[in-house]
Amino acid sequence: APALPAKGHGFVDPNFGTTIIRVTDETDGKLAAISYGIWACFSCNYTKLLITVDGLWKIITFDPVAGKVLGSIALPASFQGVDAIWSHADDDSIYSRDGASRLMILNVSTGKEVCIHDFAPDFPDSPYLTRMSGSSDDNIFCFARQATNYAWMGFCVYNRSTGAIYREPPSRTGPPTATEPTKGYFKVQINKSGNAMWNVAIDPNSEWWDLNQPNTQTPIITPGTGHSAVLTDKIAQYDNETNQDVLKPFGASSGLVTIRWPDWEIASEYSGTDADEGWYAVTAGTLTPVGPLHDELLQIATDGSGTVRRLCHMHNVMTSDYDSIPKPATGYGAFPYVAFFSSFGQSGRRDVFLARTSETTEVPVANQPVIKGIIPLIFLELFGIE
Repeated sequence: APALPAKGHGFVDPNFGTTIIRVTDETDGKLAAISYGIWACFSCNYTKLLITVDGLWKIITFDPVAGKVLGSIALPASFQGVDAIWSHADDDSIYSRDGASRLMILNVSTGKEVCIHDFAPDFPDSPYLTRMSGSSDDNIFCFARQATNYAWMGFCVYNRSTGAIYREPPSRTGPPTATEPTKGYFKVQINKSGNAMWNVAIDPNSEWWDLNQPNTQTPIITPGTGHSAVLTDKIAQYDNETNQDVLKPFGASSGLVTIRWPDWEIASEYSGTDADEGWYAVTAGTLTPVGPLHDELLQIATDGSGTVRRLCHMHNVMTSDYDSIPKPATGYGAFPYVAFFSSFGQSGRRDVFLARTSETTEVPVANQPVIKGIIPLIFLELFGIE
């Protein structure tokens, strides 16, 4: 791993030529991270960045034009940042849960917080909300619901403008049982349009719900795990039966293969919040960082061409601890950055980094012309008979 500068400074990945900005260092704490790829870590104009350091959430202020870290804004210790959602229109506003039944909106500059809706009267048997997602117009919000003993009970989709609530049919309400294992709703998420929701409580398959249909509908079952990038009307989803990503429209059980992973060692995490849906971001973590794509931050094309942009090596030491798997997070598309976190070698710590995707790279591929910024991946399998 290259030597790191102090936080706020950049360096260039020696293999792919991408500029990387270090966001945190030892002056912040030991374990810094972003939440997860399904939630944009950047505010709508990329001037603020939500991160966690040693279990506490805070805002990093940022100049996206100059690529400069400016300062930080402390958040209350009670702030639920793991699934917080930045507003798509107001750079100071961020939506969060209060840890129980209320949907909140916080102005991070003034510190003023307002309750948008309290779901306790709507769901007295399951007042705990989690796994929040939101539509791109800041109007539709989706949650998984838990009982007071934290058993998974169902889901809730809330229309802010009308107050309407969409939920699972009565036959699917309640925690999973031995005879009804599909009743749980763990990884629910709506698409950007807010008209469809997917759920992977039945992993390794998932199900799609059409939010324009009655609550009594039968959901569409499709292969794929919870490791996905949910776009406007499609989902790029890892299929662990075939070790490849498949881009499927809502309601389809098959689609375009976007990448066939070279081996089974890669632990992939996804982000598709960016407005440019020609690509989605992936961190390809691995315990054995040897070979193509291992320990790399990538962008994968959604056109089925199998093309990737190899942005940088992350130099992350992955262990059996799930939190050591690097995760990407993008913004809403105003400026081209992808955030990730990494131990960056045997540092004994984790830091947050930003990769600027606007730079082009020139990486030679054997027997192919140099293509700036885009490297087609071609794998050759050899078989022998003794």
